[in-house]
Amino acid sequence: MKKDDLVKLIISVPETHVDQIIDLLLELKVGKMGDYEGCSFVYEGTGVFRPLKGATPAVGKVGKVSKVKEVKIDTFCEKKRVDEVISAIKKAHPYEEPIIEISANKYV
Repeated sequence: MKKDDLVKLIISVPETHVDQIIDLLLELKVGKMGDYEGCSFVYEGTGVFRPLKGATPAVGKVGKVSKVKEVKIDTFCEKKRVDEVISAIKKAHPYEEPIIEISANKYV
């Protein structure tokens, strides 16, 4: 596999579900580089949001600003598998609207 065939994924997840998402990424064999798989980088932060009318938030209450300890997981996968991987993440993620960034960074 050429490194140009990879895209970067950045997944925001509440800290309570980090292990679940990392386990899923390992199961999907995402983050494979050479003789390693499951390669990722994890860093902490605070997610801020206000659920609007019609939302059914996993955390917080409709109309109220919520601040949640979250983690971002940086990893990568093959371009041809992006839809499959995103679909699996959305099924496992506790949020109605998970934030998943995709970029076609060059890897060296």
